[in-house]
Amino acid sequence: MVAFEATAQSIPPNASPTRYGSGWQCDRGFQRTGNECVAVQIPPNAELNYLGNGWQCKRGYSRSGNGCAAVQVPQNADLNYLGNGWQCKRGYQRSGETCVPVQVPQNAELNYIGNGWQCKRGFSKVGDGCQVVEIPANAELNSLGNGWACKQGYTRDSNSCRVMTAEELKAYQERMVRLREAAEKRAARGDCETEDQSGAEVCLRVTDTNLNCDEAFDGKSYSGCTLSISYDLETDYKGQSSIDVDVECSASIDKRKRVGFSGSESDSNEESHSLYAQDNESETMELSFYFSGFDEVYRASVSSVECEIDSVSLN
Repeated sequence: MVAFEATAQSIPPNASPTRYGSGWQCDRGFQRTGNECVAVQIPPNAELNYLGNGWQCKRGYSRSGNGCAAVQVPQNADLNYLGNGWQCKRGYQRSGETCVPVQVPQNAELNYIGNGWQCKRGFSKVGDGCQVVEIPANAELNSLGNGWACKQGYTRDSNSCRVMTAEELKAYQERMVRLREAAEKRAARGDCETEDQSGAEVCLRVTDTNLNCDEAFDGKSYSGCTLSISYDLETDYKGQSSIDVDVECSASIDKRKRVGFSGSESDSNEESHSLYAQDNESETMELSFYFSGFDEVYRASVSSVECEIDSVSLN
C-alpha cells in the first residue's frame, strides 16, 4: 500500500499511470516537458495528432514553421495521399511547380502510375519511341513483352535460335530439376543463414499472421491496426556457446477509406534472439499501423509479410 501511494504521488497533473504501471504518461491533449504535462498548443488549421501528444496540420494544409499553410494545388493536380502536398493527376507529370501532359508516343501507353509512358506489349523502347520486337524463328515474346526468348529445346545463338545439342538439353533439364528442388527446400525451411565461425545454420520460417484493428471514437472506423507475426527459429549448432540472431519483419496492409484514395501502409520491426545447441524457438513480433482521424478507414487487410535473418553471430 505504501509503495502504491508513493507511485501515485509522483504522477503530475494531467497524467496517468502507464498501462503496465511502471511509470506515467501525459493524458491526451498534453505533452511531456521535463516532469510535467503541458497542454498542446494547436495552431489554426491543425488538430491533435493520433497519439494526442502533439499536433498535425489538417488535410489540405502543410506545416510551415509553427503553423499550417494552405497547400497551393496547381492546375491538373490534386492533394496527395497524406493531404500535405500535391501530385499530378493521371496523364500528367511534374515540371517544376506545374503539371504538364505526358507525351505518349505511337505504340505506347501510360505507365502504371500514370506519370510517364511505357511501350505496349510487343514493342521495345528505342530512344523516345517504341519499335516492334522482331522475333526470329523458334522464339517467342519474353515475359515482359519487350524482347524475345528462345522456345523450349532451343538456345540463343547471336540473333537467332538453334536446336540444343543432346548435351545442352540434358544440362538444361538437370538445371531445371536443381532449381525446382532448391525452391522447394527454401519454401520448407524459410530464410536460412550460416554463422561463419561455427558453420552452423539458422533458419527462420513464418508460421502465422493475425491482424487486429482498434475502433476509433466514432465506432464506425479504425484508429489503427496491430499485425502479429508468428515465426519459428531453429539451428543445427552443436557448440557450448550460443548464437545471436537478428530478425527483421516487414509488412504492408491495404486499407479502404470511406472517402478519397484507398491505399496501403507499411511498417517493419527488428528483434534479437539467442539460440543454443540444436535449439528451436517460436516467437511473435508485432507491427503497428496508425490512421489519421480524417482517413475514416473501415476495412484493412494484409497484403504482404516478409521476415528475414539480418545477422547471425557466435556469442
